[in-house]
Amino acid sequence: MSMPGLASYEKEMRSAGLVVIGVVSDSKKKAVQKVLDKAKVEFSTVNGAKLPDVNIKAFPTYTVYDRNGQIVYEQVGAGPNEDAIKTAVTKALGELGTALIVDPADYTEKDIARLAKRASKGTSLGRLLGQLEEKIENGSPAEQKEARKLEKTVVTYGEKMLETALASEQKAPHLYYDLCKDLARRFRGHDIGEQADKIYKPLKKDRQARKEIDASRLYQELTSATGKDRDKILKKIKRKYANTRFGQQALAEAEKEEG
Repeated sequence: MSMPGLASYEKEMRSAGLVVIGVVSDSKKKAVQKVLDKAKVEFSTVNGAKLPDVNIKAFPTYTVYDRNGQIVYEQVGAGPNEDAIKTAVTKALGELGTALIVDPADYTEKDIARLAKRASKGTSLGRLLGQLEEKIENGSPAEQKEARKLEKTVVTYGEKMLETALASEQKAPHLYYDLCKDLARRFRGHDIGEQADKIYKPLKKDRQARKEIDASRLYQELTSATGKDRDKILKKIKRKYANTRFGQQALAEAEKEEG
């Protein structure tokens, strides 16, 4: 993810609770500020900061923390994994993270808190949409107004996650698979769930597709692995996934680095 791209994404997700802190290696304040100004960066930056549990060996390094301060994703290098970063952020913020960027004026924090509480308990969002549709049709004017706001939030969340899934099909098949699987389950009974299910079920039954998905997952893990962990992943790729697209890409990149 480029600096301008990160700056834009931070603004987009700020209302959802995303906090970005940039760590820069250059101690020359004027040079750093020039780059930040050009990218229109508004998030905080620090010079040479030591972050907990993070050993920054190269720039850029992207680390995503959840709300409890636990690392949920790490990527070394710019790479082709922008979708992976955004998916990790969405999960770290909570399942309804992306829904919060729709239109802050259209719902209250109380509405979102209640909806997020349902989601955290595993309530089917497809079933919830069915309940909201019933309120829109048969409820009082106040209930109809509230139901429409919540319906818009849930549907927009689902649409954005499905959009993210479709964009990941070629770049990160494992994200494509995981997101479609989750959407099929959470939006069962709704069009979003049906669309995701039509993608997920054939992939689940296709052994070759699953093999490519597993290779994609290992390739993703390889981007942040070091030392013995990296060697272990490479050995597994050589043994089981050398004939896959992502297996070949991982082995080719490893060979290039070694020599």
